[in-house]
Amino acid sequence: MTRSEPTTRAARFTAFLTELPRGALSTLRHSLELPPGEYRPAFRYVEPFTPETISDREREAYYLTAGLYALTPDVRTARGVNFGQTFAQIDTGGRDRRFARLVDSDWTELPDQLRQAVRLAASHHAPFDWTRLLTDIHHWEHPTHTVQRQWLRAFHHALEDQKESP
Repeated sequence: MTRSEPTTRAARFTAFLTELPRGALSTLRHSLELPPGEYRPAFRYVEPFTPETISDREREAYYLTAGLYALTPDVRTARGVNFGQTFAQIDTGGRDRRFARLVDSDWTELPDQLRQAVRLAASHHAPFDWTRLLTDIHHWEHPTHTVQRQWLRAFHHALEDQKESP
């Protein structure tokens, strides 16, 4: 494996998404109409990356990420950028309220909230890291809310940095 090749399953999966033809992206977009992992035509694109040993939530995270990517395949990727940093780049009324609603989402609300958030980020050309988003979705229900806290910190740090920039 060369240095530039993705080394984790999540990174290989998100790299795979960037190579999909339009028909496959259409299938993955349609998958968002059902709970993650319920749209059978999407199986052919996601299941090769989800071994039997992973949890149901991790499998659902792959399906959700695939559908979200298919909504906005042209969004720029910024390695290491979490969604809190991305949301801080969005200059629109209601941004803070929308972000609060996103980080307060439980698992059942998350697909709809992320669908809106990803579209909003794409419309403002605000890049983020798809691999990190996949990992963050997988860990969304962690009892200490690690992902939500990371996003909140990144959001507020980025806003403060914007204030300090000329």
